[in-house]
Amino acid sequence: MKQYFNNYNIYIIVLLICAITLVSTFFSYPYLSNDCGYYLQVINDMYNDNLYFKEIATPYNPLGVLILSIPKILINTADSRHHLTVNIIAMFISSYVLFKILNTQLKNKKINFFFSLLFLTTCLIYDGAFLMLEPISILFLLIGVIFYIKHRENRDYKYLFLVGLCISLAFFTKQYVLFILLPIGVDILLRKKHFLKETIILTLGIILPVLLWFFYYNYHDITLLQYFKYISGKGLNLDTGNGTGINNKFNTTGLVNYLILYIFILFTPFLLRRKKHKNTLFYILLFIAPFSVFIFASYYHYFQYIFPFTLILITFLLSKESSFINKKVFHAALIISTIMVIALTIKSVNGQKLYYERQTINEKILLQAIPKNAAVYLSGIRPAFYYLGNYKSINLKDIGYTFPGYFYPETIFKNLKKGDYLVLTNAYIHDYDKYLDEFEKETILFMGKKELDKEVHILQKK
Repeated sequence: MKQYFNNYNIYIIVLLICAITLVSTFFSYPYLSNDCGYYLQVINDMYNDNLYFKEIATPYNPLGVLILSIPKILINTADSRHHLTVNIIAMFISSYVLFKILNTQLKNKKINFFFSLLFLTTCLIYDGAFLMLEPISILFLLIGVIFYIKHRENRDYKYLFLVGLCISLAFFTKQYVLFILLPIGVDILLRKKHFLKETIILTLGIILPVLLWFFYYNYHDITLLQYFKYISGKGLNLDTGNGTGINNKFNTTGLVNYLILYIFILFTPFLLRRKKHKNTLFYILLFIAPFSVFIFASYYHYFQYIFPFTLILITFLLSKESSFINKKVFHAALIISTIMVIALTIKSVNGQKLYYERQTINEKILLQAIPKNAAVYLSGIRPAFYYLGNYKSINLKDIGYTFPGYFYPETIFKNLKKGDYLVLTNAYIHDYDKYLDEFEKETILFMGKKELDKEVHILQKK
């Protein structure tokens, strides 16, 4: 029996089965989350000749959304699964890039392959079923990291320029990725000899996409100040908040699951005491920096930024204390991590099926109350229904499909025109009490959690 527990192939096969099971479930039961409906409807508006930022109100940078929209170019009738394919491909490529990075640290390729699959399966478990910007931005970051490692090894400045380019592309996908500048910047600073030259080359790589995007938007009559507001997420005039994480409590469940899945991180204090290395600070900062995204929110998909850099630190430290990897405790950690992947995979598969069936029923209920192509603002039910109903924004330029809470009720009311719809759950209906006489009202019942019905109020402006 002991030989099976010490056989890495067993764990690798199990993770492969979990990854395949998750992906096949996602495509068989295409349940759409909040972000899915948001991005898909923005993509539809882009392909209706609306200029991103200028004519579509959004705090997100455009590159990730453009990449997600590629199936729309190739397939005229592309649905959510086609767009999800882009994210899945990004995850698989990221896993391969991570494997290459780990191979630069640790010579045991089976451990590296296991860790790469652990990264893949956990990304799939942590909101991998949905359209997100994280997988694409992580891919750019990991490519940048492997270029930086190559530069550190060979002092080849073309790689450093490519690092800057990758950071910039990641930024134009999701602004939060600038955390990567902390470990790289500190590392360049500490290697004082070439600090100025390396800083200039890295900066040139970062600036190139910034300039190219500016030339494009300047051609469309957008000033430099407007442009910087757009790309910094400040181009949308919200009443409150920054566009993400409002009323968001820290995701304790996500953190606990992460610590069990990546139980290997518990070895790091021991390994740090055992061996010091000149590159240790770089890898520690590379691990710590992504946690800064939790300043804004702690959604499940934000954890995807933590996963690869956790594994990079672990393999770096293991490479400096190779005798430790053969100990029983490491194989115990493999077992715990693999069992947790299995458990969360089963939970994800069951949840995906249940939520898809519920959403399909609710879609039919909503379409009976509000016709397709109507102008709608959703407050309480999932923004997925913007896409499912092909609903228009009540004001695409100023409101877009912004989630509830970021605009005050008076702002929403002012932007509603005659015939527009306002959809409210019980959590939001009383915010609009003083305006209710201005609407025709109907109440429908959505299928809610545990088969309970959930009241949804349909208000149409008179």
